[in-house]
Amino acid sequence: MVRWRQRPQEVPLASDPSSSFVPTIIGAMVFLSTLVLGAALAIEGVADGWQITGQQYRATIEISRKSASEETVATSIDVLAQLPGITRVRVVGDDEILATIEAWTGGRPDLELLPLPVLIDVEALSPESLRSDIIEQILEETAGAVTVYVEPQWLIAVRNTVGTVQLVTALMLVIIALISVVSIVYVTRTALSIHQDTIETLHQVGAQDSYIAIQFQNQSLFLALMGGIPGNVLAILIMMFLTRELSGSFEAPLLPAVSLETGEWLFLGALPVVAAVVAMVAARVTVITSLGRMP
Repeated sequence: MVRWRQRPQEVPLASDPSSSFVPTIIGAMVFLSTLVLGAALAIEGVADGWQITGQQYRATIEISRKSASEETVATSIDVLAQLPGITRVRVVGDDEILATIEAWTGGRPDLELLPLPVLIDVEALSPESLRSDIIEQILEETAGAVTVYVEPQWLIAVRNTVGTVQLVTALMLVIIALISVVSIVYVTRTALSIHQDTIETLHQVGAQDSYIAIQFQNQSLFLALMGGIPGNVLAILIMMFLTRELSGSFEAPLLPAVSLETGEWLFLGALPVVAAVVAMVAARVTVITSLGRMP
């Protein structure tokens, strides 16, 4: 960084007020972006653990093992697949059932000693397609008495909340990006006005607009990194603390851990670079556009 600052600049941008303004605004924007995006990723991870992401609604059909012959199960699946709005029907494997029981009890039971029912998992585009009374009536002819567990209303509400959070996150990130770009454009135009005489002199000695733009874009890149990296590090430290505290407070078999994957942490850590590149491009476009309008 020191070498970069010491490189000769025909346009003395280091003495501009932007030297303190740009790192502050970019640091704040990167800090907010990291927190917002990190929270959204954590919520999405919890939703994945509950299997409530996407736009599918679910129901589980329980058939007694005594009456659940292969033909009965196959016929039931065919009947369910033909219902309007049904997108997927599958038999839940014994290993998957035992893994769920193990999460509850802490031990893996013996399948021969535990008369597990046959479970059929059904997904639909709307909750209206999963009315338990209709499904029980339809399957009564093929499988006898069955039990239908429809996705509870609170889970549907959580699903809708996750979708809303994702939308709000996207809007906030767009707003933050726009604020950052507008700030860079304003600072760059101000610097162009301050150093107009110097720029005219450079033009007279043959300097191209692209040469002048490089000095502005490098300065914006450096200042954005200088502010973005501390803001990003602070936000990541806060996220690490919160995820650790939340995971410890809500540790239970039914509650997925509030955490981020390694790739997600790396993605968050790359935000200062993204912000710096955006600042650099915004500065370059502003300089090229503004100089192109000069007589």
